[in-house]
Amino acid sequence: MHTIWRQLGYRSDQIKLTVRGRDIGPNPLKYNFTQNEFQVNAVCELDDLYDALRSILRKYKISYLHGYPSAIYELTSSLHHDDQDLLGALKLNLKGIFLGSEYPAPPYRKLISEVWDVPTLSWYGHTEMAVLAPERDEPYLYYPFQTYGYAEAEIIDGAHHLIGTTLHNQVGPLIRYDTGDLIEPVAFEGDVLRSFRIKEGRIGDFVTDLSGRRIALTALIFGRHHKLFEVAEFIQIRQKIPGEITVYITSRGDIPCPSDLFNSSDINMKIEFEIVQSPIRSKLGKTPLLLHNV
Repeated sequence: MHTIWRQLGYRSDQIKLTVRGRDIGPNPLKYNFTQNEFQVNAVCELDDLYDALRSILRKYKISYLHGYPSAIYELTSSLHHDDQDLLGALKLNLKGIFLGSEYPAPPYRKLISEVWDVPTLSWYGHTEMAVLAPERDEPYLYYPFQTYGYAEAEIIDGAHHLIGTTLHNQVGPLIRYDTGDLIEPVAFEGDVLRSFRIKEGRIGDFVTDLSGRRIALTALIFGRHHKLFEVAEFIQIRQKIPGEITVYITSRGDIPCPSDLFNSSDINMKIEFEIVQSPIRSKLGKTPLLLHNV
């Protein structure tokens, strides 16, 4: 991981502010010695968090933000609206932002980059630890560490699946494990995969229209221009029955007619909208695009 982070000049003696959307105890911030980071308590009151951030900034310099893209986006949006002075103080020594554990949705990453005005860096990884692939020269183009796990692009049912084989896990080795991510291979060295882009994300991240056609959520949400992103903090989708979806919208203000801001042209589905006060998170504190349990 330090090899990846060094692309933005990271040194282990520099302090990170880590945001993962989780409850870490009674305090707004918690110092983690092993990672030299201040962890943000996602369930505390924002005013308490802002006070705690002001307090540590009197003594420490924050060099990097690190965490879930959705959680960093939420903190960024809150600071941008609520406290420009604190935002400026945090930006003073900031060198970069590490976006891990989630696919950095383009609308969220755009706001993060514009507000903080520092480089962002994402990498592909997953709990099974079979593939690790950072960005290098352009966003969303990932280069796998083939000495971490052997990554392949295998055509299955007409689509390239990202396949990984662990090289170090002796307890539960994964051999040619299908990650469930559909990719676009970009470059090879001989027959070895050199770089790839995520094409659709996990195979399960799709909805079905009234005719039974599967529609990838990345295409439905991020592949169209939705004016809803201009007023919504988060957009999440739930499908209980084929042909019908509910769009959950997290917003600071009222949105009288969300359907007018959602590009549903040529979509053969019944679409309902529901405004919520905060995004719906997983047990790990992530903000999934597709909701299975609400």
